Amino acid sequence: MLRNYKIIVDGKVIEELANGETREISVEKGIHKIKAKIDWCSSNTMKISSEDGDELNIHVSSSTLSNWITIALLTSLSITEFMYSTFSAGYNQFVLIPCSLFLIYPLWLLRDKYLIIKACPF
Repeated sequence: MLRNYKIIVDGKVIEELANGETREISVEKGIHKIKAKIDWCSSNTMKISSEDGDELNIHVSSSTLSNWITIALLTSLSITEFMYSTFSAGYNQFVLIPCSLFLIYPLWLLRDKYLIIKACPF
């Protein structure tokens, strides 16, 4: 089950895109703020100026932060499993709590840098 990206223009969700999907979105003339969101994480906000007939290609991708989170999750699970199988259950909190904080930090404090949104040439 893959998650869809939500495209937000001026604070309103205007489109949902699947991974690899391309869509044409029309906006009114003027200055707009565009952001992409997936679950509780999002991208930076990009400001664009739109004139009549303008076309702009944007690209949304995951940042290296998402790869870092995956590696951190697998590492913490491996360490926890090793500690549980090697030592008594009383020592698990000494590994589980720091590993949990290690995972929560980027998801909580850096959640608006999980995705990257940028303008691309045609």
